Amino acid sequence: MYKYLSIIAICCFRFGTGYNWRFNNDKQKSLLHHLSGAMPSRFDKILSNQPNMNRSGEGIKLCHRSSPDFQKCLEAGLTSGLYYFRDGDKNLNIPRIDPLEMQPFEVKTDGSQVALRLNFKKPFIGGMSDSTITHVELDVDKDCYWKLDVITPALRLFGEYQIDGKLMMFELNGHGKCNITALDLHHRQTMKCRKFKKDGKEYIKLTDYDIKAKPSKVVYEFEDLVPNSKEITKAILDTFNGEEESLMIYNEMEASLEKYIGEVHKMTIDAAFSMLPLEEFFPM
Repeated sequence: MYKYLSIIAICCFRFGTGYNWRFNNDKQKSLLHHLSGAMPSRFDKILSNQPNMNRSGEGIKLCHRSSPDFQKCLEAGLTSGLYYFRDGDKNLNIPRIDPLEMQPFEVKTDGSQVALRLNFKKPFIGGMSDSTITHVELDVDKDCYWKLDVITPALRLFGEYQIDGKLMMFELNGHGKCNITALDLHHRQTMKCRKFKKDGKEYIKLTDYDIKAKPSKVVYEFEDLVPNSKEITKAILDTFNGEEESLMIYNEMEASLEKYIGEVHKMTIDAAFSMLPLEEFFPM
C-alpha cells in the first residue's frame, strides 16, 4: 500500500505547481502510464531494494483502515512518499519533483491594489519534498472524504516571467527571471468523493477538491520590473517585501490561484485513483 501512497503524495502535493499542468504534458502522461504498467510486481521489486523510504529512517509501513493508528500511518507514508520521489525514479520514468518543472501559466487579477496579468514561462517549483503532513482525516467507508493538513517550510516558484499591469501604486511592464518564496506555508486540502464499482471492485472518484494555503511571509524577487532601471526595480521590491505588503499581494491573488490549483489537483488525483481499486490504496 505504501507504494500507492507515494503516487497519491505526488498528486496531492503539487501545491502551487500545476496551474496549466494538464494531461497534454508528456511527462505526466508518462508518469501515469508507467506507474499503472509497473503495478504491482515491478514497483514492489523496485521499492523492496530501498532500505528506507522516509526521513526518520523508520522504513516502510503498511497502513490498514482497521488499525487504530491508521491516520498516523498515513501521515508518515505520504510525507515519506514526497521525500522518496524528490529526485524522480528512472526505473519508473518518474520525473524529478523537487524542483518540479511546470508548464507555462498565467495569473490574472483585477483588485483595487493588484490589477495585472502575470505570465510564468519555464517555471519550476522547489521545496515540496520538505513538506510534512501534520494531520490526515480519511473516511472512505461512510461519507467518503479526505482532509490533509500540510506544512511546507519554504515553497519556491522560480523561472522566467512577464508582467503587465498595476501593483499597489506601481505601473509594471517587465520581464526576466523571478523567484517567489512562500515561507512557513500551511495548507489544508479537502477532498470529497464517491465510490463506484468497476469489474466487481470498488473505486473512488473525487466530486470536490478545495485547497486553502496561508504563508507567514512571501518574498518576491523579480528582474527588471521596470526595464533598464535596476534602482527603481529594487525600490519597488523593497516595498513589495514589506511585512504587510508581501501578504497583501499574495492575498489579492489567493482566490484565483486556489481555484485553479483545486481544478488541476482534482484531475491528477482522479487519474491516480482510476488506476487501482480502493482496497489496493487503502486496505482493511
